[in-house]
Amino acid sequence: MTFAGHQSPFPRFGVAAALGRSPAAGRAVRVLAAFGAALIWTFVLRLPLRRVDGPDDAFYIEVAHLWTRGALPYVGAFDIKPPGLFALVAVAESLLGPSLDTLRAVAIFCDAVTATNLFFLGRRFGSTSLGVFAATLYPFLSEVVSGNDAYPPLAALTTLAFLAALSPLPIVKRALLAGLAIGAAGAVKQTAVFEAVALPAIVLRAPDAAPRRIEAAAAFLAAAAAAPLGFLLYFAGHGAAGPLIADTILNALRRPASDGEGLSSRRA
Repeated sequence: MTFAGHQSPFPRFGVAAALGRSPAAGRAVRVLAAFGAALIWTFVLRLPLRRVDGPDDAFYIEVAHLWTRGALPYVGAFDIKPPGLFALVAVAESLLGPSLDTLRAVAIFCDAVTATNLFFLGRRFGSTSLGVFAATLYPFLSEVVSGNDAYPPLAALTTLAFLAALSPLPIVKRALLAGLAIGAAGAVKQTAVFEAVALPAIVLRAPDAAPRRIEAAAAFLAAAAAAPLGFLLYFAGHGAAGPLIADTILNALRRPASDGEGLSSRRA
């Protein structure tokens, strides 16, 4: 028996049918699949070193824990790292509790995000194999070369900013998303300012940028300021804007570069 147009007489139902009709849903599934694979790979790579801690890991956990109890960073404890790191750890603590495993979970999650970003950046440059290579290698390098669980959020947000800047989205939307991501990166680690200098050149020199270059530049700058300004207003509302600025900007500029990175700086 043959049906007209060689079509099934039964309507298509379920997730597969919905995904077939929705390109956005299909992209979301691909992103989640890539992230899931990166998360498993990152977790497996870190298993042999799961009890190797950095010298400051316990301190980061304590600062975040004090924040959840009302003692703000830079007031209840001194450090020069921006508040974004402690905010991430504090959120993770609310789910997992105050332990070193919480910081490890944040690092694993962020390394998996970075690996996923690198995979799609490779595809954006026309090479899926390059993306797979970068996504596979990065979690290993993060653990062995950096060896600092405070850095993965910076890498995750920075690569996300470049992925947004190089995406096929409309120019203003690209600028907005890239600005939001790099601003959040700066709220985690001050060194993101160097990548923030390069990003506008990528966004504003794109072939489709010319008609809306001023609008895109304004969107990028406003979005990049969102996270730092949000934290500044939060601390100002609690009477702690002065310590925030003194520690994360003034004292950070006076601090000498650290030579304690990589596995050599970590202890079991």
